[in-house]
Amino acid sequence: MLRKSPILRQHETLHKHETYPDEKKRDTIAAVLSYAFYHLSAHQSYQTQLYNALTPIFGRTIPGEFSNRDLSGVALLDAILNETMRLDNPVCNNAARMTPPEGIVVDGIWIPGGVSVRVPGYALHRSKSPLSSFP
Repeated sequence: MLRKSPILRQHETLHKHETYPDEKKRDTIAAVLSYAFYHLSAHQSYQTQLYNALTPIFGRTIPGEFSNRDLSGVALLDAILNETMRLDNPVCNNAARMTPPEGIVVDGIWIPGGVSVRVPGYALHRSKSPLSSFP
């Protein structure tokens, strides 16, 4: 039986790990891509812009394929994925927090101490109020 050298085995293992993300990452990637495709299907103009941005780089580095290096240079693709993760974050469960013992006032409403509170992710990622403090 022919044995592979340790270096070849390490290279194959490294390549396998680079090519196939582990199970946790696959779930996250699948959710982000599902949301991104949903948003693209709802906004025809972005489909056209993305198509126009991707067409010139198709097959540039690898014939008949996209390369990671080529895709990383497409600003619109990066913006679409970042905005998708902001609007529909697949990993942000926004766990509940406890109010301080003395209570707290939120938007003019007093909440007693020791109360479990949380903000739904949908509202959190779509509220303009956190952005109002930025210049």
